[in-house]
Order: sequence, then C-alpha cells, then structure tokens
Amino acid sequence: MALSTVRWIMQLTKWVTFCFGVLMNGIMIRLIVRHTPKSMRNYSNILLQTCFTDLALLTMTLLFQKYTFTTAKGENEVLLDGLVTFDGPEHQNWCLLGAIAWIFLVYVSLFGYVSQFIYRYMLLNWDKKISLCAYFLLFLAILIFPLVYCVNLFFCYFMPAGSSRFLDDQSTADILGLNISDRVPLTGYTFKKQAKNMSTSSIAIKMIEMNKQISRNLVVQASMPLFIYLSIVFLLCLILLKIDTYKVNWLQYFNLLSIIPMFLPSALNPIVTICVIKNYQIILVNDIKKIVKRFKLLFARQSAESPVEKWAVLTKHSIHLKTIA
Repeated sequence: MALSTVRWIMQLTKWVTFCFGVLMNGIMIRLIVRHTPKSMRNYSNILLQTCFTDLALLTMTLLFQKYTFTTAKGENEVLLDGLVTFDGPEHQNWCLLGAIAWIFLVYVSLFGYVSQFIYRYMLLNWDKKISLCAYFLLFLAILIFPLVYCVNLFFCYFMPAGSSRFLDDQSTADILGLNISDRVPLTGYTFKKQAKNMSTSSIAIKMIEMNKQISRNLVVQASMPLFIYLSIVFLLCLILLKIDTYKVNWLQYFNLLSIIPMFLPSALNPIVTICVIKNYQIILVNDIKKIVKRFKLLFARQSAESPVEKWAVLTKHSIHLKTIA
C-alpha cells in the first residue's frame, strides 16, 4: 500500500466524518433546543457544549489536518494537509498556530467530559443546581491546564526570524488529562448506581430513569477519549524512543491513520446520545416517519393523475400553440 493511498484514505475519512458529524450534531442541537423535556433542561447545557465542541473540532480538522513525523534525532515534524495550507518558510509559524489550535480543541473535547461529570455529581449526589454562568466558569477553569500547555507548546516550537528549525522540546503534558479522564467512567458508574438506589418517595420514577439515561450517555461518551489516548501514547512512544518513521513504511501508515481516533468521536457522540436517551430517539424516529410519509404522498399524487387528465392538458396546450400561430 503506497503512502498516497493512505493519504487518500485519510482525506476520504476526514470528509465523510465532517459531513456526517455536522449532520448528526445539527440534528442533535435541534432535538436539544426544541424537544428537551422539563426534567432534562438542567442537562441540556452540557449536551449543547458537546455538540458545539464537536462541530468546532470537525471544522478545524477539515481546515488544519496535521500529520506528525519523528526523525531519527527525535525531532518532531508537523505537516498540514487541510484546506488551509501555507507554503514557504515565512508561513511556518502560521502552520504551527493552526496545528496548536487543533490540539487545543482536542483537549477542549477531552476536558469537557470532566466538567460534565462534576456538574452531574453536584446535581445528582449533592442536589445542588449550578447556573449556566457558573458551569461555564467551571469549564473555563478546567481549560486552564490545556491552554497553558498549548501556549507553552507554541513558544517551544516557535521559529524566530532567521532560524532554520524549531526548538527540540517535547512536553509530557499530553498525559495530564489521562489522570482525570480515566476516572470519569468509574464516576459515571457511581452516578448510575446512585440513581438506582434512590427511593421513589424522594424523586419521581421518570426522573430516576432520566438520570440513568444521562449517566449511561456520559459514561459512553467519556469512554471515547480512550481511543484518543491510544493515539497519543503511540505518538509519545515514537518521540521518546526516537524512532525514525521515514525508514519504516508501516510506521508511516500507522502514524497517519492514528490521527483518525482524535476526531472520529466528534461524529459519533450524537449517535450515542440519541441511542441512549429514549426521548430523543422517539422524536427522531417520528420525524423520519413523517418525512417518509410526505415523500409517499408526493409520489402518490404524481401517480394518481389519470391518462385522460394528462391528455386533456396536452390537448389544451397544443390548441393554445395553434391559436398563437
């Protein structure tokens, strides 16, 4: 398999993921805004956050798709292959900025699950309602760590005027989120267990079921970043072991394909939410049935026109043409 074939697979995957992700996230936003029940309105903010973050990540992936190569000296080479490209050494810092922005959005997606679980823990276990402003302040506070890392990464790889290479400095902050996010599925399991043990006298049965669905949804979504961490661990191994990917063909292929898990969850998150939360699932199925019914009525009307009516229309049209002549 040639390198051009792998690149073609990457381009196809990127476009399919972008189109499918935009469609599904758009449907998810419509369901959240227009069809969220009263018992779930407190959770609609975190679901909207996931949708908008996924849309931003898919857009940045389409514009600034990056590939990372490691030479025998342990140096990192980042190449952009998105819709926005910059040619020439004078534009390398703009390429770096686009790559750093993409990395930051990946971390926004990862750390967003942490803020969601903190919100769910305080709401379900402590029975404390958090306002929209307070939630986003919490979200921004959690984003301080990836923001500092990305700023540090930019200055480490920044190429000053007159320089011919970037600084050789690889931070290990890639695994900062691992110590937090690996506990997210376990925390979600405790949420599910807590909702199961609640008595019907303290909360309605529908609310218990809704809490279970939300918890299952967040558990599944929180497990998706594990695919991203596999890619990060692979890239870290290439860097720390100083493996020259140019000399080994299969490493080049795997290095390119390892980027896919970083943006694929953004297209799958809406499907997980729709499949887990029954209210959204029922509404989406009903909407699809309505669309199919409309198309059937449209085709039925067209086929219901009798041959006599069609002949009358054609005769009238021909008489009108003769009169004009």
